[in-house]
Amino acid sequence: MRLMLYTDTMTIKTKPSAYSKVATAIAKGIHGRHKVAHQPMLRANKMGLFVYQDLLIYPSGDEEFGEDQIEKNCLHFNADAVMTLKDLYPFTKLMHMPLEWIAYTPVDASPPGISTINRLRYAFKVVSMSEFGYKELKREGVKSTLIEHGVGEEYRPLDREDCRRRFHIKPNEFVIGFVGKNQERKNIPRVIEIMRATRDMHPDVDVKGFLWTNVDKEIPLRPMIIGTGMAEHIHWPNPDMYEHGLPEENMAELYNAFDCTITIGNEGFWLPGIESMACGTPILTPNYAAAADRVKDGCGYKIKVKDWSYNNPVAVKQPIVDVMDAAHKITLIINRGREAYEKRCTREAERYRWPGIIEKKWIPFLDMCETELLPMVKKGRIMKWDQEVF
Repeated sequence: MRLMLYTDTMTIKTKPSAYSKVATAIAKGIHGRHKVAHQPMLRANKMGLFVYQDLLIYPSGDEEFGEDQIEKNCLHFNADAVMTLKDLYPFTKLMHMPLEWIAYTPVDASPPGISTINRLRYAFKVVSMSEFGYKELKREGVKSTLIEHGVGEEYRPLDREDCRRRFHIKPNEFVIGFVGKNQERKNIPRVIEIMRATRDMHPDVDVKGFLWTNVDKEIPLRPMIIGTGMAEHIHWPNPDMYEHGLPEENMAELYNAFDCTITIGNEGFWLPGIESMACGTPILTPNYAAAADRVKDGCGYKIKVKDWSYNNPVAVKQPIVDVMDAAHKITLIINRGREAYEKRCTREAERYRWPGIIEKKWIPFLDMCETELLPMVKKGRIMKWDQEVF
């Protein structure tokens, strides 16, 4: 099958988005079994058609998400299908194009937005990236295939003392880590409140926070950090360092340096969660949306949701977690020690390793799509055209 991947750029070595990582892993994994090309979004390719590491890269177009170019590119590539890996709200034209559209989409709210459901009804196939999303779509009458994200081999337990030295973390510090963009839906100010509450709860423990984000971006976090008296107790990178990003090997070192990794926003999957677990670091998530799916087999804790908010650009339901419940859950990790969770975390993360995800999920799914898109009936059997028939 000839598949056009239509998502974030896949050629960035440092600071790739979660979508970039996933799309790159899929493209590499199915290479040789299916033919793949890529149109990056966000006007990332203005150089024209070129080949990068055996992957044909198409121009992005003039519109932010490239809908002005995708039909032309699919026609040139002779694509059998185009697969988007993105939230669906940017698309206004794709659904009405003469393309077989595979929607690999996050679902991060219950119920899903009506605009998401309406768009998915135009898709040839829908792929859910979480159990939460699969169940929510099923409730709305949308059939989907569950294929979760994977994690690379770079993410594994490493020498923690060495990792901490690299990030200037002292051996006796208990570090609550956060990895993610500074976006309103991530609710980082409340993460800071949780760090402060945990520190107040444990005056005998040197509790520190580590925000791997740009503290001066969408929400100005620096004034809050200073105002809450946490300026000396929260690490964060230089904005230029964060925007440039770190290679995957160094991100694995950062997760190894944490004692736990937290998110409290509504997530469509939460890739940092499985990256953290693969490094042996326990996780904390709200008891809501897809991030909660990551908490299994004693590899972390779910935080109670205290209230709800719709204060975001697309008006989806967002959790407001209970700060003290989060601090009490972190207390369990402080008392037991990170080492008590390491084996459980790494064992759970193994089921997300990319080779298994590709062979057990993506290859069978795409083979099924190919048979449906390019059927050949021979002696009462439906087969693919590209196989030898005797």
